[in-house]
Amino acid sequence: MALEVRKLGPGDHRIVPWRNGAGSTAEVALWPPGSRFEDGDFAWRLSLAGVDRPGPFSSFPDHERLLVVLEGGGLLLDHGPDAPARRVAALEPYRFDGAWPTHASPLGGAVRDIGLLAERGVFTPSAEVLRLGARRWRTDLTAGHGLVYVANGALRARVTGEEDAFELERGDTLWLADLAGHEELELAGRRDDTLAILFTLLPTEESDS
Repeated sequence: MALEVRKLGPGDHRIVPWRNGAGSTAEVALWPPGSRFEDGDFAWRLSLAGVDRPGPFSSFPDHERLLVVLEGGGLLLDHGPDAPARRVAALEPYRFDGAWPTHASPLGGAVRDIGLLAERGVFTPSAEVLRLGARRWRTDLTAGHGLVYVANGALRARVTGEEDAFELERGDTLWLADLAGHEELELAGRRDDTLAILFTLLPTEESDS
């Protein structure tokens, strides 16, 4: 399949209730086409949420979770008997099993986070926090999917094979779907406070090879 690049803004997000009924999330992107979070037939999902009081996370037995706190003092995640508790600081990517019984407590006030769910055995998720400022940054992309979320500031993105650059502001996401694994991504910060997060989803057969 050919590479598809899409720019997504806050107006493209879909508000979806949490499985446990304790809140809602802003769904940024979902894969594959035609799947729905409510039907449970998705391979991965990127979403934004807020945590303003202690409570349980929804259970996702078939998925890995990758969480990055965007705003606030961080989260204390209690995984019960399945794993040690983890104090997750802001801008510290943390990956854990969606099947673990997880209780979250915000530290020092309300927290806003971005999370990636990836179906186990299908995609391997990763995240890199990029403190760009007004600098340029380049990387070679792996096969699968890439998503650049602008947490602060603004940037210009260029992708191999795309004639035009993409201008992204805070809250925008650039989604690169069906990467072959030879594309180059270049990001140029447009402000001194530019901060972005690069999420990648590598097909499991690629990560095992």
